[in-house]
Amino acid sequence: MLEFLLNVIILVIGFAIILKSADIFIDKISLVAKSLGISEFIIGLTMVAFGTSVPELVSSVIASLKGSSQLALGNLVGSNITNLGLILGITGMISVVKINSHIIKRDGYLMLLSSVIFYLFTVSFELSRIEAIFLILMYLAYLLFLFKEKKIFDTDFFEDYLNFFINFEFLSVLKQTNHNHNHHKHKVVIKDIILSIISLAFVVLGANLVVDKSLWMARTIGVTEGFIGYTLVALGTTLPEMSVSITAAKKGKGDIALGNILGSNIVNILFILSISALIAPISFSNFTKFFVAPFLLFISFLLIWFIHKKNRLMRWQGAVMFGLYILFILISSANQVFHFIK
Repeated sequence: MLEFLLNVIILVIGFAIILKSADIFIDKISLVAKSLGISEFIIGLTMVAFGTSVPELVSSVIASLKGSSQLALGNLVGSNITNLGLILGITGMISVVKINSHIIKRDGYLMLLSSVIFYLFTVSFELSRIEAIFLILMYLAYLLFLFKEKKIFDTDFFEDYLNFFINFEFLSVLKQTNHNHNHHKHKVVIKDIILSIISLAFVVLGANLVVDKSLWMARTIGVTEGFIGYTLVALGTTLPEMSVSITAAKKGKGDIALGNILGSNIVNILFILSISALIAPISFSNFTKFFVAPFLLFISFLLIWFIHKKNRLMRWQGAVMFGLYILFILISSANQVFHFIK
């Protein structure tokens, strides 16, 4: 009992180290980027959207490096379901979340597409390195399309993005970006660079603790790594998204709340899951194929359907999303006990 309690305490400390260090890392690396002459648009496009997903990134990469790809998969897919069900559910119940339609056109449809593609990839029972490269290219094209167009209010945004990706136009934009790089000299603050490196080192340290203790807990309790990933680890690594979204909802800034969640889900599937799969191909269990992936697709579609017409998430809709998250946890827990789907 004492050993179990000690390991739980270390796990909590690991989460705390990750969250605080990731916060410092994003702040300092943004300052370094500015000092190097990188535009605020690019910083906002990458750092802000990417920032709250740093815990998922480091934890999943370390899990993959340690041969625990199921923990990495569970963390990322579980994080997406937690974002949509738990965090947006609570956010919606706190207050009506008003959203500009461009958020749906810019991020909502791509999040839904990424969920569809993830579901289709589970059919083969494995996410290969080739499929991972495809997902990374999708994410790169998304960033470059925003950089090229900057038309976040374009009514045909999603269709234009698909054409941009399918026709490989993003490669020409990448080439132009390299040629047009701003070579103005800016003073780089050494202190910020040092703090960035130190904070990143602490993120890695915290992630190591979380991964090690999560694996220990899975073996001790007798559950799968995937289950620990999409419940415990996913809940811990989504705390930044929870903090940002709930705070934004209280201040009546629904766009920030929803944009934060959609952006994080896009990063998790198209980028972080792909990085993990490049390290080691990820296999999908029957439970992931027949329940987790379809559930993620369903709750993603439901969110878009809820907010599509009136551009807002009502309190009762937030309650439905929250209820679905509780249902997901209950079914997942029951499956661990009774092995409905092996």
